[in-house]
Amino acid sequence: MSRIATTRIAATAVLVALLVAAARPARADPYVLVEVGLPEVAQVEAGFSVGRLALGARAGLLLLGTFVGGSATYHVGTMRDGGLPRHALLLGVHAMKEPTVDGITGHGETIAAYLGGRVGYGFVSAGGFLLRLELGGVVYKQVGGVEAGPTFEASFGWHF
Repeated sequence: MSRIATTRIAATAVLVALLVAAARPARADPYVLVEVGLPEVAQVEAGFSVGRLALGARAGLLLLGTFVGGSATYHVGTMRDGGLPRHALLLGVHAMKEPTVDGITGHGETIAAYLGGRVGYGFVSAGGFLLRLELGGVVYKQVGGVEAGPTFEASFGWHF
């Protein structure tokens, strides 16, 4: 899979998420998250939730370097006051890219980008505390081809 194809997939996913959000007028509430898991050791995410859809920008730290990208997460559950559901089934996608031209090399592999899908549980307290626990899979673009692997994220933050 070429870098152009990976970029097109990520751009298409973000465009679809924006079109879905635009189809239903709703308030946009900001949120911030700190996440730990795999493949990123740690990452931060900031974005807006519009109805049940959360759209965010991410920056992650892998053992070998950093990645940047975006995510879209849909919250399935009973909405509260037009905001995110208190308890929700999460359905999400994220696309990440290493910001240099060559990608990150380590242990004989060079990772340039990846695309992931995940499901999980989300909780938003009445005061705005946000918790996400998610499992899924990722597809890595490497210099020698494409590989797949698992993903896990535990996130906590604030929904304003």
